[in-house]
Amino acid sequence: MDKYEYKLKLDQMKSAFAEGNYHMAEELADSINWKRVRNANSLIKAGEVYETAERYDDAKKKCFCLHMNVLRLEERSYTVLQNWQSM
Repeated sequence: MDKYEYKLKLDQMKSAFAEGNYHMAEELADSINWKRVRNANSLIKAGEVYETAERYDDAKKKCFCLHMNVLRLEERSYTVLQNWQSM
């Protein structure tokens, strides 16, 4: 899935969810490869979609992906800070 297709599906999922069409939002969420997504808002929205559909394991996985992204960011920030201090 390329960037354009991902953005299109994400926008459709958000619209369907906002309109109350939860089944369609769930199907669109299933069609996205969430392992490649790093945007926190997108992962949170996917978690909300799955939570509304009572697919709690999938919602938990999206929160875990979000947590891992935060940890990676903290690790990078710590490394940069260490490098800066050692100069």
